[in-house]
Amino acid sequence: MDWSCATTVRRSEGRRPTAAAIQAIQGVLLWGMVGLLLLAVSPAQASIQVTDVAFSVRSDGEGYVMRLQTTDRPKAYMLKSVGEHELKWVVYNATLHDDYEDQAPSGPVTRYTTTQQNGHLVVRVVLDEQLSVSATAYRDGVSSDLLLNLAYDGAMPVADGSSAEPNAPDGSPSTDAGSGPNTTDRAPLPNTTRERSRLDTIIVDPGHGGKDPGAVANGLQEKDVVLDVAHKLGDYIENRLDLEVVYTRSDDRFIALKERGHFANRRGGDLFISLHANAFRSASVEGTETYFLGRSKTDDARRVMKKENSVVREYEENPERY
Repeated sequence: MDWSCATTVRRSEGRRPTAAAIQAIQGVLLWGMVGLLLLAVSPAQASIQVTDVAFSVRSDGEGYVMRLQTTDRPKAYMLKSVGEHELKWVVYNATLHDDYEDQAPSGPVTRYTTTQQNGHLVVRVVLDEQLSVSATAYRDGVSSDLLLNLAYDGAMPVADGSSAEPNAPDGSPSTDAGSGPNTTDRAPLPNTTRERSRLDTIIVDPGHGGKDPGAVANGLQEKDVVLDVAHKLGDYIENRLDLEVVYTRSDDRFIALKERGHFANRRGGDLFISLHANAFRSASVEGTETYFLGRSKTDDARRVMKKENSVVREYEENPERY
């Protein structure tokens, strides 16, 4: 995908926001951008507790099921391969109960660890190198528990008798999407060639920079605000989603529009997120704006595009190329 046609530098005109309003954008914009990925889970949610872990043979004898017993239904989780015979199973907004104790591993699981990181539970599962298995994580249909199905080659992907909901494809976090078809997607497996995820590399682009300050209010400059937000967003994506994050700038410097697009293309970006903190006509307005690549089809869209792209004439060395 050619990102060079999608990048813009946005300039705020009209009424300037207060310093407090710009600072508030840091928190609001962070959640808005992650919402674009459809993967965000608010850390303010009550934490689910894992009370126990159990191993059992599948009813058809063609594998094992590892069960995490929980106090409430997990809202989001992720399963992916992190080694030739190792799985990383993340349960978001989950902790270990005070009475939790590890149980002896069984079946194809030779060992496992449970750790808490940034408010989430990370379970690393090491599989028997002599066995060929496929792994699928899913919610139990008759309880709040979370299950890991470990099926031997040739077996059905979901254990018999389970009314399971599908796990998200490509190792991305699954969210509670309500009822749906009783199907599963296999997580990347130790015994298969790992397919490239739909989202591997995220380009985070803090707008403005250097000689282009962006919106200014009471000494606070947009270029500084969005740089801070960019690092917070990048940390969030890396820690929560386990994706690679690349920044177009990590300090206060001016980067031409075309160079931002070329940089994203060279780094193989799958998603380009450009962060800005625009002014608005009314200081009472709160929230976020989200723009995506596409031709303007309304008068309002054309007006915004014209206003935002007007900065090219002021800061770009060769504005005619845009």
